[in-house]
Parts: sequence; structure tokens; C-alpha cells
Amino acid sequence: MSRINSVAAWPSDIRKVARITFLTAVLGLLIPLWRETQQVAAIRLPELARVSIIGFGYLFGAVLPVFYFALYRNEGTLRFPKPLRRLSLVTAVVFALLAAWSLPDWIGFIDYFSSATVEWRRGSAAVLAFVRDPRTVNEVGHLLNGCSNLAYILLLVAFYRQSDSESVAAAADLPPSAFLRWVTKVALIAYGIWVAFNLVRVVIAPFAIRVAAFKAGVRPPHLGHVMMEVIEMLLSQACLFVAPYVVYNSWLRRDEPPDEIQPASLLGT
Repeated sequence: MSRINSVAAWPSDIRKVARITFLTAVLGLLIPLWRETQQVAAIRLPELARVSIIGFGYLFGAVLPVFYFALYRNEGTLRFPKPLRRLSLVTAVVFALLAAWSLPDWIGFIDYFSSATVEWRRGSAAVLAFVRDPRTVNEVGHLLNGCSNLAYILLLVAFYRQSDSESVAAAADLPPSAFLRWVTKVALIAYGIWVAFNLVRVVIAPFAIRVAAFKAGVRPPHLGHVMMEVIEMLLSQACLFVAPYVVYNSWLRRDEPPDEIQPASLLGT
């Protein structure tokens, strides 16, 4: 019976879900970062510029995985009032819909590997050719990214399932770790800037497309398709911003009684 209860309580255990989110986020970044490294290395730029761009990409990509790891290691008090729990639930639903938008990639992954099993029967040469095929890397990347998205949705659901009284009573005298505080603030700043940049992209995209097409002397592409991609990017990154925001506002401050804690501004402490 205790084992059944522990399994039922698992989706509410933030530390366990954060550990899974951390692992899947790291795996999901491997192929995109490798592609970025190859693409930047192929650009004709000074060596210092290429190294700087690659290093910045690696640092930015590590922000959320490190945040998930800090959340997993944290043993302090995190309190989730109703506004934060509702925000987490709404974000989980929106992010799930965005993830469902890439469902054809999952279907392509299943079809590709189903057809590959037939090739494997031809011997080691066919297996080696399959592994070296760039399509294999693409399909594995889709799979890892989908697992990372699913884990993030579970983390948001874990936030939503928290109880005010339980979260305070669990460790009433333990403040969040300094590591979690620092990483959360870094994630807020980094993804706040990134979300703002994507918002600007949405605003200027129609004009930028027409200007670029005019300079190239070609007909501009269909605006609807381009705007869908830009808006999808904005929404997905805004969803990723929510987890650090929720955790930042869930800190139990020593100078505030539990019933009076409200979501703080991003510039507060």
C-alpha cells in the first residue's frame, strides 16, 4: 500500500521530477549544440569570434539544465500560492499544445526506425550506414527534444499539484539554497531578455521579410507561414521562462508570514 501511495505522490515530488527534467534537458541539448558548433565553425569569421559565439551558445543552453539541477538539489522551502499554481497549469497546457504541433516529427521518427529495422537484417554494413545517415541524427534529436518537453510539462504539473500548507510545513525553517537562488535569477534574466527579443521579432518580422525580399529582388515568402514559426518560437520560450519565474516567487521570505506571500516582481530579492 505504501508503494502505491509513493507512486501516486510521485508527480507532486518536485525534486524527483526536476531530476528527470534535468537529465532529459541535457540529452535534448546534445544534438542542437553539436549542430550549432558545426555551423558556426563553417562561417568565415576570426577565430576569437567563432569561439565566442560557440561559447555563448553553450552557456545559454546550460542555463535551464543547471536551474533544473539546482531545483533537484534544493531542500529548502518553496511555497506555491494559487496564482502561481494556476500559471503553472495554464503554461503546461499551452506547452503541451505546442509540443503536439511537432507530433508529425514523432510519427516520422517511428516510421523511419520501423523501416530501418528491415535494413539492419542485411548485416553490419547496413547498420553502420544507418548510424552515419544524417537523417538518423535528426530523428534522434526529435525524440530527445520530445522527451525534454514532456519532462518540462511534468515539472509544471508538479508545481500545480503543490499545497500551500504542505509545502510550508515540509521544511519551515529551511530557506532555499543559495545555489538555487543564484541560478534562478540568472535564468530569469537570461530568458527574460530572450523572450523580449522574440517579442521584437514578432513585431518586426513582416517588415523585415518585405525589406529582405525587396533587396534580393524576389517575391517575399508567404507571410502567414513565417509568422506562425515566429509566434510559435515566442510562445515556447515564454513557457520555458515560467518555471524560473514560479520558483523565484515561491521562496518563503523570513519577513513575510506564509498567508501574505504574493508573486514578487522580477527585480525583487
